[in-house]
Amino acid sequence: MYRTEIHFIKKKHRLFKYCDDMCFKAKNLYNHANFLIRQQFFYLETFLPYDGKEYSLYFQVKKHETYKALPAQTAEGILKKLEDNWHAFFEATKEWKADPSRFHGMPRPPKYKENNGRFTAFFTNQQCIVKEGCIRFPKTSLYIETRIAEPLHEVRIVPEGNRYKIEIVHEHLVPGLVSTKPSNIASIDLGLNNLV
Repeated sequence: MYRTEIHFIKKKHRLFKYCDDMCFKAKNLYNHANFLIRQQFFYLETFLPYDGKEYSLYFQVKKHETYKALPAQTAEGILKKLEDNWHAFFEATKEWKADPSRFHGMPRPPKYKENNGRFTAFFTNQQCIVKEGCIRFPKTSLYIETRIAEPLHEVRIVPEGNRYKIEIVHEHLVPGLVSTKPSNIASIDLGLNNLV
């Protein structure tokens, strides 16, 4: 199972400038990629997917300054999150067409983030390394102390008003939680739509 260790970074913290810079660059990439998707959606009435074809979103942004300003896997995580937001919009539109009474209004496509806003920055377990009780951020000498010893899944820097929240997601093994007898196993599928 996954657990999250949370650190709050306020203005006087030594990591505040780094968090602010990464989330600002993440917002720039999100807005640039969203512009490309919106143009294709509104003018050509097709969706620009993240990857798969020669003219995909990835190929259109990979040489752009907003993409290059971030570590590659962080930039890819932002593009995938944007694509997820668009797929959620398409699903909501289908449900709205089937039963509009369940909605307050017609679903709208993902909007741009505010010009001076911020967006979540994602780091994979290949970018951030746990060493000697610290997690080191990519391409810097910056680190944050952690208590986790389990395998790292990802690290997120989430903007939260005038502070940042660093979420360290890690795998946590619970002994005795999994039964080896098939008759003693049960599961519940909440489903992503119901959970949200």
